Amino acid sequence: MLTWLRQPPGEAKPGPLLRHLDRLTHLRTLQLPADLDRRVHQGRLAELAREGAQMSVEYLRNLEPERRYATMIALVLDTEATLTDQILEQHDLFMGRLFAEARRKHEQRFTDAGKAINDKVRLYSQVGHALVAARKEGTDPYAAIEAVLPWERYVASIREATERARPAAFDSLPLLVEAYGQVRRYAPRLLKTFDFRAAPVARDVVDGIEMLRSLYRKHKRTVPEEAPLAFLRKRWEPYVRTDAGIDRSLYEMAVLAELRNSLRSGDVWVPGSRQFKDFEDYLPPKHNSPPQLRRARQSCDCRPTAMNISMRASFCSRRNSSVSNTSRAPGSCPTSPSRMSYCRSLRTRQRCQRKRTSSRTTSLPYCPT
Repeated sequence: MLTWLRQPPGEAKPGPLLRHLDRLTHLRTLQLPADLDRRVHQGRLAELAREGAQMSVEYLRNLEPERRYATMIALVLDTEATLTDQILEQHDLFMGRLFAEARRKHEQRFTDAGKAINDKVRLYSQVGHALVAARKEGTDPYAAIEAVLPWERYVASIREATERARPAAFDSLPLLVEAYGQVRRYAPRLLKTFDFRAAPVARDVVDGIEMLRSLYRKHKRTVPEEAPLAFLRKRWEPYVRTDAGIDRSLYEMAVLAELRNSLRSGDVWVPGSRQFKDFEDYLPPKHNSPPQLRRARQSCDCRPTAMNISMRASFCSRRNSSVSNTSRAPGSCPTSPSRMSYCRSLRTRQRCQRKRTSSRTTSLPYCPT
């Protein structure tokens, strides 16, 4: 079972994404407490998970019950966080690939239509010159157009130009509709599985996610007019808001794209994730510290300690502290300004004193004879 749960995600496609969502859903059937990972130090929890990943089933079976259950719970929590990160990362890669393919198709279609566009430009240039000449001469403008090309060809060219024309923004976003079927395969499961939470700046994105969840749950095909649109960027607005109402497919693509951007920026986070977690989780808890730590903080005198940032003074202070008080010369002041010279003179006096002592012990007694 653990081998199946810890399989790699594979390529960023709807199929592997759905299989990874199945693994995460199966793992959540254990119904472990949501705050279980906060009751143990994160370093110890990660160490238990690393040890459990390297253990075989037989080795786990032979452990003591408490150690075995603790290792398995740590491994389950680590696997759940890993699956969460991999699914969200796969969604990020898949959406990025869709945008890249849309841009490539947009550029390729414009390149393929280059010759036809050039022919239309040349044709309308000739028609324009004919109309300008007809106005100057005061002749019939329709006869001037028919002098360039038959009227039926002129009407057909206008129809063809209308078909080849792109929106005024000349953007690749409308081409995302071609990939809507792929996104629709996994998007309902993705939004149902995770609890997305947001900072105030990205609250509109979460409102859009809630609207999609409601549409999926009620099996509605049209987006209501009161749907949240505050998260839309100016690039999306002319395509999502149309004369016929809100475009359903592009609205879903816009919500998923903004979800991807908000996860990257950290404005939206997912509980239980390591890569996409709340910034507050990186900080130590304020009110949930153990009682022993709170009592230690109250009993200790945590006053700031002054430090001398001068390197020379700090060095001399350390050298002075290494010299014992008994070997200090009488009347000397270790806190004098010239600490370095004091250290040198003290070492010199000690060296001379050792030499005199050794000379007294080794010299022969005086003999008058």
